[in-house]
Amino acid sequence: MASLHTKASHFIEQHFSMVSQLDEFLSLPSNRLVALLRKDALNVRCETEVFEAVMRWARQDESSRGPQLEPVLQAVRCHFLAPHFLQEQVRNCALVKNHPKCCGYLSKVIQDLTLHKRYSCCLERLPNVPSILYVAGGYLRRSLSTIECFSAVSQRWSVLPNLPLERSGPGGVFLQGLLYVVGGRVLRPPRDFGEDVSTVHCFDPATKEWSEKCSMGVPRHRLGVAVLDGRLYAVAGSHGTSCLSSVERYDPAKDEWTNVASLSKPRYGLGTAVVRRWLYAIGGCNSTEKFGIVERYHPETDKWEAVSSLHIPRSGAGTVALGKYIYVIGGYDGRGQVSSVERYDTDTDTWHPVAPLKYRRSALSAAVLGGKIYALGEICGVQRCAEPLSELFF
Repeated sequence: MASLHTKASHFIEQHFSMVSQLDEFLSLPSNRLVALLRKDALNVRCETEVFEAVMRWARQDESSRGPQLEPVLQAVRCHFLAPHFLQEQVRNCALVKNHPKCCGYLSKVIQDLTLHKRYSCCLERLPNVPSILYVAGGYLRRSLSTIECFSAVSQRWSVLPNLPLERSGPGGVFLQGLLYVVGGRVLRPPRDFGEDVSTVHCFDPATKEWSEKCSMGVPRHRLGVAVLDGRLYAVAGSHGTSCLSSVERYDPAKDEWTNVASLSKPRYGLGTAVVRRWLYAIGGCNSTEKFGIVERYHPETDKWEAVSSLHIPRSGAGTVALGKYIYVIGGYDGRGQVSSVERYDTDTDTWHPVAPLKYRRSALSAAVLGGKIYALGEICGVQRCAEPLSELFF
């Protein structure tokens, strides 16, 4: 019986989005619902799915469940919801508006988020599913359309359906469980020059199918991409011989791009990372200079501000966030590829050197997988490699 209960619990955790649509879910008593929502292993594309499931549950019997809603909402990881989504609930959701405790709780979360407070009591969910790293596009004597994935469990690479359009220097990021590949350059021999593109393609790991999304307003090559508040940011890059400072933001609900504030300096080959709802743009270059400058974007004010610069100006570095830290890995300093790694503490606004890579690299990517930082890409001219940097805990 215990084994059957364990299997049932595992099934519910793995298929929460489907289960939350069933009558059995809507009939759960509040204490059992809270116990389910507190599970770290709930497998959802985003916390919005959990919030909306709670709203469906409460609407099933609003007269009796409305007064119980506030403690149930506290089991939702509301600090991983976007402020604009929460503000919409406070303004327009009758279920929330009719219960002052719910309004008060969500208003406090909005305040925490917009003030960029640390909230260690609320941890990101860790569903019990395999951790997968994806590598899409690239360059090997021409732009590539290949996409491969790496399993942390099997330690093996697998080939997936090709990109609809080959490209080098694109941006890649996960948003709501989907892989977005943004911009890049199409370079086909024997041509000596390439065509920069604004196209955006989206890969669904569940169906292994690609779809095309709304294109950016400007073609971008060697851009930075990041996700903030459930929206995708495309930062700077190059277009032909022009170096860009402009930034665009994509809303997946509307499938549209809008312009936001530009960086202070045009640049490409920069790194991007998000920590506590700040978007960082790090390093990069133009045609004559490597930059150590670091800027931070505030979504509430639509403004960038300068923070502490890198110790070593560089472009083409791998950049990744882990906890409160941002790691800038390898790159090109104007004289050659470098192996040095710098770590930025977002609390103290300071950079410190940490253990270097085994090999000098530039034009690389970096990702966190299973508590390790992986550096992927060129090693002193060798195009394809994956080297674990280190295992880090915070």
